[in-house]
Amino acid sequence: MAGPKYFMVYFDCKQHIDMLSDQQAGMLFKALFEFAVSGEIPEFSDGMVKMAFSFLSAQIGRDLLSYNEKCERNRINALKRWEKNTNECDRIQPNATLCQTCQEKEEEKEKEEKKEKEEEKDKEKTSLSDKSDHTPKSSKSKKRKFGEYGHVRLTDEEYQRLCDDYGQETVDTYIAKCDEYCEIKPKTYGNYNLAIRNWLNRDNIRKRGDNSESSPVYRSTDPNDEPF
Repeated sequence: MAGPKYFMVYFDCKQHIDMLSDQQAGMLFKALFEFAVSGEIPEFSDGMVKMAFSFLSAQIGRDLLSYNEKCERNRINALKRWEKNTNECDRIQPNATLCQTCQEKEEEKEKEEKKEKEEEKDKEKTSLSDKSDHTPKSSKSKKRKFGEYGHVRLTDEEYQRLCDDYGQETVDTYIAKCDEYCEIKPKTYGNYNLAIRNWLNRDNIRKRGDNSESSPVYRSTDPNDEPF
């Protein structure tokens, strides 16, 4: 007899089972197993066992009917879902995991996923490249503190150019002057590079190798960069 691979005995049957002896209960459950597996109703010589079997087997029959009805509903629902997809798969192919159309769609999906992964990798490479192009500038472009009090701020590039133009000793001297001046006032310059150059020009300190009578004067548009 077709059905589930189990049968249930409900708690409300306990009072009836308790009326049987252990031998009668054993006969009863052996008969119930045979009925659930094959559907056969055995002959009983014991009236108590026969009575208990009658109501327990009836419950097993009702459970089986409910199970079969549920299976039928599921089968009908599955057929309905399948009919909706007949435009993609006209029939199930024996010994095949996917129909041709579904297989093609699966392959297309895999190609799309592969393409997306490659695009993600390209984006990561581009992002890394952009980061390398826009990373914080090297120490040459970062302003550092110069002077005893740290008021003068120059990039390594600005400091090197000042040294190339006027010599390191002269530049260090004027950095010290500017630093002390800012400490005493106190004063802040918008551009210390131009401020120091203005101080050098004011004192007629020419660039190295410049033999002309006057040197060009560097002027900042910020009035705070004036040396006094």
